[in-house]
Amino acid sequence: MMKTLIKMFIIIVTVNCSSCSNKAEIHFDNIDLGKIEIKDTVYGEAKIQNIGNKPLKINRVVASCNCTTTGYDTTLIAKGDFVVIKYKISLKDTGYFSKKVTFSANTKDQFHSFTISGVAFENTLKNIDQ
Repeated sequence: MMKTLIKMFIIIVTVNCSSCSNKAEIHFDNIDLGKIEIKDTVYGEAKIQNIGNKPLKINRVVASCNCTTTGYDTTLIAKGDFVVIKYKISLKDTGYFSKKVTFSANTKDQFHSFTISGVAFENTLKNIDQ
């Protein structure tokens, strides 16, 4: 039976107007999930705020491997509002992991990314009911 582990981590990416062009600034580029049991599925999110003068649009989000899936809203984000990039990680191997999530937006620097890392372990304790 697969356990579900929910961890919410927030990355705030701000978009400001510098010389009348939008530029995203990532405040936290790494999410450390700590120790994760390989049978667990981890859910989390990166929260992006538009503090620029133009509407923000996330065009595409891509994860670095098949064990990580993402979802996001494609609507225009007004100044001061937020968009959330959701992710789900299902690990099959033990040891250190590092997964990169890259997204493109209508900002001066088109591509931005953050890393999700941690250590996956296998629980070797037997269930008391077995």
